[in-house]
Amino acid sequence: MKRPLRKGLRKRGTICDVPYTIECWNKKIRDWLNRLIEEKAVPGGCWSLIMSGRSMTGTAGWAQVEPEKVPMRRETLFDLASLTKVVGTIPGILICIQQGSLNLNTKIYDVLPDYRNHDLTVLDLLTHTSGLPADLENKHNLTPGNIRQAVLSVKPTAPRGEQIVYSDIGFLLLGFVLEKIHGDLRQFLKKEVFAPAGMSATSFLPADTGRCAATSWSEERGMICGEVNDTKAWLTGGVAGSAGLFSTIDDLTCFAEVLISDKNPVLDESSLLDLQKVWRRDGDDKRSLGWQIIEHGSETWLYHTGFTGTSMLLNIRKRNAFILLTNAIHPDRNKDAFVRERRQFIDQFIESES
Repeated sequence: MKRPLRKGLRKRGTICDVPYTIECWNKKIRDWLNRLIEEKAVPGGCWSLIMSGRSMTGTAGWAQVEPEKVPMRRETLFDLASLTKVVGTIPGILICIQQGSLNLNTKIYDVLPDYRNHDLTVLDLLTHTSGLPADLENKHNLTPGNIRQAVLSVKPTAPRGEQIVYSDIGFLLLGFVLEKIHGDLRQFLKKEVFAPAGMSATSFLPADTGRCAATSWSEERGMICGEVNDTKAWLTGGVAGSAGLFSTIDDLTCFAEVLISDKNPVLDESSLLDLQKVWRRDGDDKRSLGWQIIEHGSETWLYHTGFTGTSMLLNIRKRNAFILLTNAIHPDRNKDAFVRERRQFIDQFIESES
């Protein structure tokens, strides 16, 4: 069934009036992002396209505009926000499944005996169908000393398996699961995911904070730059299954190339097939293992975003990818215009490439 396009998609005309080459898309992305920068919908960004075995990368705008302007560079490190889930946590869980230490039906309680819910499974958390709420109600009153217990104590607010409710809490729990099995989450992901994929700049707690794109200002923390923006991940020390990774456009290009290549040094064929499968549905919302599934015609696309202004779109069969990293919440978290524009652009890209 063809996925309906969002209302207002055609207001600015077709995205490309010449054959849809990678050069054409690269120019259109540059023009589109520069327009958003001029309209102050976003300070700046980096992007990468992978099509037909080729890749093109670009940058535009500013990594920081307050308190002073800092140009965007290809080497800029971005707070990935919830892209941490698909770049780190999900590959980590799939590696555990490949190694036999987990399966999709493993109950979280069997790995974390101090977790109070005895029914929820790995699959429930990966597909956001656990019944857990989207977020912690009292997160701004928590401390590093009680954040873990607060997460472990959250009770589902809906029956498991019935609704898709995107939940950071579920991925915080999956981070705890990885730590329980493999110890240090930073070292585990570096060894098993980032190093094999050639992602030398990707990490939690970046050492070179001067390379980081700024995010938002808060009364408690000032202008945040080089530290994870997400409150829950910050309270855990900057290392969490839900957020906390920093990366560059080149590293995420490497990650995408690994996922869409024939020879994957991280995930086996079974894991890649599982990533492309619709595991849970709730109306028009379809979920793979962590990723949102967008079906258009005969094509299946994997899509995920991050609160800071990051996103990744993949088609494993066609070996296409579009990665966009921005600091859309800098300096004041006002990103509504950018989110609307990005959704329309993604719709157009998917329609033309399906």
